[in-house]
Amino acid sequence: MCHFVEVAGKTRENITILDPKRRGGGGGVETHIRDVGFTVTPEEIAALEKRLTHDLKPGDVAIFSGSLCPGLPEGYIATIIDLCTHLQAKVAIDCNGDPLRTAAKKKLWIIKPNLEELRHLLNAEIPNETMAIRNAGMQILNTAEVVLVSRGRNGAVLLTREACYAARALADRPPVRTVTCGDHLLAGFIAERLAGKDFERSLRGGMALATARALSPKLDEIDPDLLRLAQMHVEMEKI
Repeated sequence: MCHFVEVAGKTRENITILDPKRRGGGGGVETHIRDVGFTVTPEEIAALEKRLTHDLKPGDVAIFSGSLCPGLPEGYIATIIDLCTHLQAKVAIDCNGDPLRTAAKKKLWIIKPNLEELRHLLNAEIPNETMAIRNAGMQILNTAEVVLVSRGRNGAVLLTREACYAARALADRPPVRTVTCGDHLLAGFIAERLAGKDFERSLRGGMALATARALSPKLDEIDPDLLRLAQMHVEMEKI
């Protein structure tokens, strides 16, 4: 069952422009245009907090993904994380900029930056190499239990206090689009963890789902045959 918090503002538009031409053997250019979106009111913020307080139970998972709405107080991500932590929920964060920096100081279950966001978070130039990402991301494990770094076509790196893994999909066809692939990576990983899978199998599941999303021609569904194919062609490496 989905419980929504109704707001007066209009849902923002996200427009993706795909250039079908291929240049130099690579994929075409993908341009993603995000609208600023609506501004929330103090009453709507209070309604969200009331909904979370009523619905969240100990052991539940609270995932905060995307950009914060205009109208939220400065540093609000810390407020909402503290609320969920007080309710004994597991918190997963997938955001960027100042909210990501604020969130990274909190005790989290999962934090999922992409490589560029990791560079901004740590204020460091991190090469797109598994060992470099591992070495840089390890310091975030002081506050987060799991760090999941998405690397675009190069796959993802998973960091935990017990072990670190790298995964990539050996797809034999170009992606249709990459929009929301990071979201699918996180969703697939969390779904597998909640199903009792270990870190390696959970990363494999998340990587397969993200790959199937990239290869599926329709934005509103994922081709199940592509998902099965992706599951068979995920390369894993312990680092």
